[in-house]
Amino acid sequence: MKKKILLFILFISIFITGCDKKESLVCKNETSDTGSKTSLTLEIRFINGKITSVSEDGLVKFDSTYKKYIKSYKESLDSMYDDEDLNYTSSTNNDEVNFKVTNKDKKIEKMLDKLNIKDKEKNKIRKELEERGYSCK
Repeated sequence: MKKKILLFILFISIFITGCDKKESLVCKNETSDTGSKTSLTLEIRFINGKITSVSEDGLVKFDSTYKKYIKSYKESLDSMYDDEDLNYTSSTNNDEVNFKVTNKDKKIEKMLDKLNIKDKEKNKIRKELEERGYSCK
């Protein structure tokens, strides 16, 4: 009898803890402008349909004639993401600026605001980003 009760408790505990539905939405966008090429990757993670984290990785590569703008571009990014609710890093290397920004702890709203994402539902976010030129998986 004790074995049956223990098996039942084990089964229930596995069922309860294994029910979280984890998903992610990864969207990429590449654009070219006069003097630069930008590659962005957004990753939005969900558990049970609720956003748990948002991150953006970016690489901006400048043409040789526009290398003089790298410093000011990086400074512009640094000021845009200078927020205590975000984890932000950036670096320059010859003709490119690399950056990564993620939300801290549960500060999802700040990241969504910075990325100008209005919705919180996966399919609506996908549609919104695809309308902006991203390709999403």
